[in-house]
Amino acid sequence: MAVNELTKLDDVLYEEKSNNPLDHSPIVRDPAKRRNIMSVADRICLIEQGSIQPKLMRYPRNPNIKDNNKQCTFSSEWFKQYPYLEYSLHTDKAYCFVCQLFPQCDSKDAWIKDFQNAWDKKKSVGQKKKGKLSAHIGCSSHKAALQQLIDFLMDKARRKEMNDSAAEIERNRDAIKIMLDITRTLGRQGLAICGSSEENEENSNFYQFVQLLSRNVRSFKR
Repeated sequence: MAVNELTKLDDVLYEEKSNNPLDHSPIVRDPAKRRNIMSVADRICLIEQGSIQPKLMRYPRNPNIKDNNKQCTFSSEWFKQYPYLEYSLHTDKAYCFVCQLFPQCDSKDAWIKDFQNAWDKKKSVGQKKKGKLSAHIGCSSHKAALQQLIDFLMDKARRKEMNDSAAEIERNRDAIKIMLDITRTLGRQGLAICGSSEENEENSNFYQFVQLLSRNVRSFKR
């Protein structure tokens, strides 16, 4: 499969995605076409989209790798070992999802724009000679980007927890206000709140009012 064939396939997929009325994302998924991610909104959008990891039966062969005994194509098996690895159908190159999310100073080292498809150099040879994939995972720029992603996700989770807690407090306040209104209404109408001692609590006027409202008022739904 040639690179230009992959490019045509990628363009068709992107055109179909762009014409989908349910998709309002301004960010192109292919890492080679993706703009620089700088804003919080872009990061949230890209995180929700996830990394692009197309799994093909065959990937283009790199013509610069002459030795047939060497790895001359991209391998989808690398996605399993390196979950943040991305592959561009447009350029037949690999990119780092984390480092595009939080680019550091050295963009080439971070596989953002200039990474080449030297597939024969990706895998490590023994423990001493690290391949480019392992070397990148261990480099300072990737570690810094990964830490920023972890901090970003934790901060997002904390904000959601705080928002959920604030919403719960507001619902409880609304419920208390409504229950006070029920009590006042029963008092104005001269109706007993709890009923006589012989009656079951579920038959009390107050309980019946609450049950009625719980079917229609969100604050009472649990």
